[in-house]
Amino acid sequence: MKRLYFFGTLLLLALLAGSPQKAVAQFNFEVEVCADSQAVVDLVDTVFLAGVNPQQKANITFYGDPSSVGYFKGGYFLGFKKPQGIVMTNGKSDFVDKSNVCNTEQNASNNNNGVEGDPDLEQLAGVSSHDGCIIEFDFKPTADTVRFNYVFASEEYHEYVNATFNDMFGFFLSGPGISGPYSNDAENIALIPGTTTGVAINTINFGKGGITCTGKPTGCKNCEWFKDNSQSTDPAFSKFVYDALTKSLVAKAGMQQCEWYHIKLAISDGGDAIYDSGVLLEGGSFNAGNVVEETKYSHPTVDSLLYESCNNHEAVLYFEIEEPMGFPYIIPFKVEGTATRDVDYSLVKTYPGGDTIYIPIGETYDSLIIRTFYDTVVEGTEDVQVLFNSVMCSIFSIPDTATVLI
Repeated sequence: MKRLYFFGTLLLLALLAGSPQKAVAQFNFEVEVCADSQAVVDLVDTVFLAGVNPQQKANITFYGDPSSVGYFKGGYFLGFKKPQGIVMTNGKSDFVDKSNVCNTEQNASNNNNGVEGDPDLEQLAGVSSHDGCIIEFDFKPTADTVRFNYVFASEEYHEYVNATFNDMFGFFLSGPGISGPYSNDAENIALIPGTTTGVAINTINFGKGGITCTGKPTGCKNCEWFKDNSQSTDPAFSKFVYDALTKSLVAKAGMQQCEWYHIKLAISDGGDAIYDSGVLLEGGSFNAGNVVEETKYSHPTVDSLLYESCNNHEAVLYFEIEEPMGFPYIIPFKVEGTATRDVDYSLVKTYPGGDTIYIPIGETYDSLIIRTFYDTVVEGTEDVQVLFNSVMCSIFSIPDTATVLI
């Protein structure tokens, strides 16, 4: 059943991708600038960390100029699953959604009142740090990994590839089991996939040279992760100011379950305070063991509730994680609501072991089936509530609830 729904979703997405509405939507890229530091904190909490249980996140802080951070939407060209998120810059975020221009003069070069001399960024790049934009927070993973999606873009492409001074950014992760060279023994997890090499202008590029609108460079350094935006024929040229960007990348690291970790997301100018760069973080992509529930209904036309009178009408509750774990993911649940279990409905589990959601090693979901009993009693609308907690470190303190109406 899951595969049928998944196939239907893919078909719908394919149809939408070819429709005029989709073609228009992918270029409707806009950035809303943060008014103050609290707005940045709220944006991190509600957009980047959307889907993270409140018990898993704490101490969100921001250092820098609030105007360097913004909320973006319509970013289909970035390659994210969700076209909205947060942009961090070493300039002004209100320039990010401006058009690139057909001349050699840089059109995104702004100073801000950001952090000067960040020690981690200076150690990372070996040059002085200016106009810094820094977001930090603590989190407690329930999985054995943490991951999120991002894109790096810069106006320093292509002229300053292999130059002495480049803008720099890093994602500095610290906590149990981590022993890196940065503050608090942190390590940088903004790496080229499958390597230990940091993402930077000098490590992902088409080479040096080229002229905006009249020709791009011909080199290649890890260019399978690179997208040009320097020519007027590039899809995002009129809506994205930077001359080039990476493809969607994943920052990822192994973790110890139920321990507190700290992460510092930072970007700044390097060596001087001109020519801007940005890091775009996909909304809701920060995943430290998030469990997402989705309900599907077996009736071909009814997809919002169950009817007792419909033979074999059932609701399937899917509990999904982003990727397979190195251990079974076991989540206790309990059932409440006005409907009576084993009288009004039955609850069918895939795996034995009491009222637990059980995701085996190597799998990404488990399911529960709610199947109604048909009787002749007129009862009105009743509900089944499945209370579960994606934070296995503290059971049912702030549960999530999946509700099915009968």
